[in-house]
Amino acid sequence: MKQAWILSRPDRVGDVVVSTACIEPIKQQFPGVALSFIVSRSMRTLLEGHPHIERLILLPEPGDVDSERSFYEVCKSVGADVLVELNNYPTVSTMAKYVSFARHLHYKRHKWDFSPDAFKDRRRLGLKHEAEACFDFLEKLGCGRPLKLKPSLPAYDNAWTSLQSKHPALASHLYAVYNLTVFGNKPRWPVERFAELATKLANERGWSPVLIGVSREDPVYGQFERLYAGVCPVFDLVEQTNLAELGAVMSHAKLLVSRDTGPAHVGAAVGCPTVTLMSAHPVHCAKRWAPLGERVYVVEQPMIRRRWPESRATWWKRVFDQITVEQVMGGVLELCS
Repeated sequence: MKQAWILSRPDRVGDVVVSTACIEPIKQQFPGVALSFIVSRSMRTLLEGHPHIERLILLPEPGDVDSERSFYEVCKSVGADVLVELNNYPTVSTMAKYVSFARHLHYKRHKWDFSPDAFKDRRRLGLKHEAEACFDFLEKLGCGRPLKLKPSLPAYDNAWTSLQSKHPALASHLYAVYNLTVFGNKPRWPVERFAELATKLANERGWSPVLIGVSREDPVYGQFERLYAGVCPVFDLVEQTNLAELGAVMSHAKLLVSRDTGPAHVGAAVGCPTVTLMSAHPVHCAKRWAPLGERVYVVEQPMIRRRWPESRATWWKRVFDQITVEQVMGGVLELCS
């Protein structure tokens, strides 16, 4: 009888991309396993059409009882022997009680969780990469970690065709992608430096800036356009791409510059030369969260002493304010010489 496993990672974009590094090792070592993947609805286009995922299972809408019941039934219909929660999520944990898997691997939810398939979560110590942590579970199932970890995303050829129909001029330009924002209220690299870098690369290399993001209402985009003084046109794709189209546009880009957020992981995974701006804090450091890919350059800024009574947000802002355009250009020269 064919085995079936369900992997679950219903988090943000970067978390999902990093977790896909375990898909190919599973299929190589267990070619007969039918693999399903639980993701949030916003991640559907990121993994849709993946050659190794037989079924993409979408989380229910929050508060929708019918949607939740349907989610339980879909998970049960898969007939999976194993559920691996790569990151605990309440809806998935509740579903696991309803379906009753033979093996349910997860992180301990409390100190009284003595299940042999429950693991203490030490990821915040920053001792290993997030993708390596997936194999803490998989090694219990007999799936060993490969020497080199790489994300596994589907080809985005159809998405590129769709994007060209909306922005026909894009394909005729050389371009660099700039992700000016970051998830939530995390500190950003100053927009003035993004504009300075984009101007330099436009004038010296002829790379048009392509702006990506999820909210055109963010004032940072208007600030960038006022500060940018390059000879090449700016392509504004903010709010105009789904995740598949985002992967497609970066797979054809000369460069991506981003903080360590979702687009950085997607860009690295599709082979785009990626300069990622990070801090050396253990929770967010490169050892744990550096994008996985062949052409990645990490600018990891050391932490600085926090001034009393400085807020955490101000402290973190000072860390990223110290990253210079010259540091980023060093990465550009190494990746794109």
